[in-house]
Amino acid sequence: MPNKEKTLAENIANLGEDATLSGFIASIEEIGKKDPEKLAAAGGFVQSLKNLNSGKKDLVQGAINSLNDIDDWLIERGKSGKTNYEELAEALGKDKMRELILYLNRKLGLDLEPDALAKGLKKLRQMDDHFVDDAADMGERYSSDNVHQEANMPDGPGPEQFDVFNSEHYKKSLEQADFEGNDYNNVRDTVLYATAGFVNLKILQRSGKKLTEKGFIESTNTMIDSPAFRQTILENGGEGWNGLKNVHDSFLKDDGKRFYAGFVQNSLHQKQREEQYIKIKQDAQKQRELEMNKPKPEHVLGQDV
Repeated sequence: MPNKEKTLAENIANLGEDATLSGFIASIEEIGKKDPEKLAAAGGFVQSLKNLNSGKKDLVQGAINSLNDIDDWLIERGKSGKTNYEELAEALGKDKMRELILYLNRKLGLDLEPDALAKGLKKLRQMDDHFVDDAADMGERYSSDNVHQEANMPDGPGPEQFDVFNSEHYKKSLEQADFEGNDYNNVRDTVLYATAGFVNLKILQRSGKKLTEKGFIESTNTMIDSPAFRQTILENGGEGWNGLKNVHDSFLKDDGKRFYAGFVQNSLHQKQREEQYIKIKQDAQKQRELEMNKPKPEHVLGQDV
């Protein structure tokens, strides 16, 4: 355990029960009593808050470890189709939810910005829909006979058939990338497709939409060619031999969390750049139209213009 986290756990434990945190816990539990289904997924989150408030160092440390990934939990969707953030904010009230996140920031040294997170969730949903709809609308780019080859899909882990809707198969494929065999093109295709497929599957699952296998493969290929995905690969090492090894190692180390977060961020930035570019073009067009429609000054005979 890093000394910094160990000291933090000890300090929080020594403070004992915190009245503010007790109030948040009580509010969430009260909501659960009124409507158990509404906040069913919050059970683990509430338990982490209780452990954080226990005054026992081991429990506090466990809570710190779990709450470090709270932003991951907040964007997960429940049975209702809403994210855990939306469910809690709706039940607690937006102001109370904001206070809770700011409290955890102060307590654990997190860097969650409540307002940005709320807006980010809205953008994330738009991004989910964008990728899924793009895939559904694409034409007959791949035939059923050659889709396996054209998509550069991994042959699958061992004799088991590769399932594009099984995240474990992407991880197994990545684990089996043959960096020792020095076949660059093979390794590159495996790393790009396995990481893109894994991220695309996560987006599809969170969107709650359905795709055929063919549609999903097409959307994964679209993702690989996207500026946001290329930027994410570059930020994680690039497409050189050493860069691909770094992408491979870091992705497997944290189950793709950092890579996924980077891709979401880059997708949002790309969307913002496209919107800015469109606005610049529209503003320029409006300016040209104004200039064209501006009345020309009349010329009076004998008067210099």
